[in-house]
Amino acid sequence: MKVDFSQKVTNLNGQPLITEGAECTLKLVACAALLDGGAPNTAPQIKRLRYQVAKRVFQSEGPIDVSDWEMKEIKALIGSHIIPLIMGGALDLLDAPEVHTPIAAVPESAEAPPAA
Repeated sequence: MKVDFSQKVTNLNGQPLITEGAECTLKLVACAALLDGGAPNTAPQIKRLRYQVAKRVFQSEGPIDVSDWEMKEIKALIGSHIIPLIMGGALDLLDAPEVHTPIAAVPESAEAPPAA
């Protein structure tokens, strides 16, 4: 699916959230969640994959392709590492049908993409 990470995360009144003096974007939220240390028992390979996804998201200038595994990771990490107000706004954006379009399907059972 394609996701536009430049979208602004809004508060409960629909106004853009301001964090660290700038408008909070889905890009900043996703990267913060992906780059958080995670659980102490997270495999180094998974941490590396998360870093690679965060780098691609951070460098994006428009909609980018995101695999089902990447979307699942992004949503799970936002849900567990980000405060509720920002988390809710970010997940609302990621769940909105106009935010993404389907790309090649990845099997639902896939834990992680194959190592490069």
